[in-house]
Amino acid sequence: MKNIIDYLFSFEGRVISPIWDGEKAFDFMCLGYNEFAKALGFNICTTGNNVTSVAENELINPNNIDQLNGKTLNSSTIEAELKYIDELKKIKKIPSGGGFFGPLTVAGALVGMENLNKYIIKNPDFVEAVMDFVTKQMIYLAKEEEKHGIDLLWIAEPVASLLSPKSFEKFSCVYLKAIFDSIDVPGFLHVCGKTLKHTKGLVETGAQVISIDYVTDIEKCIRIVPEDVVIMGNINPMLLKYGDKQEIINEAIQINEACKNYKNFIFSTGCMLPPKTPYENVNLAIDVTKKFEIWTNDEYRHLRSLIKAFIKDDKNEINLLKQDNKITENLIDVAFEEAQKITNYLKEYM
Repeated sequence: MKNIIDYLFSFEGRVISPIWDGEKAFDFMCLGYNEFAKALGFNICTTGNNVTSVAENELINPNNIDQLNGKTLNSSTIEAELKYIDELKKIKKIPSGGGFFGPLTVAGALVGMENLNKYIIKNPDFVEAVMDFVTKQMIYLAKEEEKHGIDLLWIAEPVASLLSPKSFEKFSCVYLKAIFDSIDVPGFLHVCGKTLKHTKGLVETGAQVISIDYVTDIEKCIRIVPEDVVIMGNINPMLLKYGDKQEIINEAIQINEACKNYKNFIFSTGCMLPPKTPYENVNLAIDVTKKFEIWTNDEYRHLRSLIKAFIKDDKNEINLLKQDNKITENLIDVAFEEAQKITNYLKEYM
């Protein structure tokens, strides 16, 4: 599975993959940031308010960064992750992958998140040194996972949206790109929060799938990414836990309507589902999506050709496409409207 967009086109209908333990199209593991820090030899402690983190006296700072020299992921953690991947591939009949929390999030765990924000401004060279160290460890782990036959690599970088788009590109995107570039399987990237203004950077990571939070405007997001970058999302997980059935139906319809004209879309949750989310609520959103009427794959290809021609204002190409008896007036009208939306959103966000 080299390209996710080609994989999506191998199905008629919408691909559905919530981040939960039930029915889905893709599965993956994700090594937590504290677990990653522990695997590097840092002590993890729990404070009185149940916050788990690297022990304060072990946090990395500009004066003790030499402590990172020689540190590597311990073999027992790597072996456990690889064993989990082997077991996952045995029992799953769907594409499955490895993964972990991203380099910025792990760096935040090693330095302290408040400290990291401070150092980004006051000592960016130090932050880059920590990021370089963490990224090298992740590249090693990703390559080991690839040797065990992963179909995809999932990276969760939840804190990246806290940065400005400019800082996001400098202190997160280049490192994510280094990881995704180091392997040949497709990359999936999830970033929490409002990320519409970060879309340019997200695309530049090389991730084939961008998983967005429910607070990000999916109607705009899917229209500003390239046609081979897949948007995954983004129904509100808390709605699925606490909402009534009609609210869930309404939001599922709204998301599907926003993405109806795009094949590069996977219906999913905006983040991992909270514990004890009722299965019937998730299955309701899945059923709504399965029944939602969308275009055929051939119609999606025609739509894309028309949209590109309208954006370029290529009158010769437009007239040529209109002569195709498989392209209906409805497709032409939809493509024209989409081209206008894309043009306007690209000016605003890219």
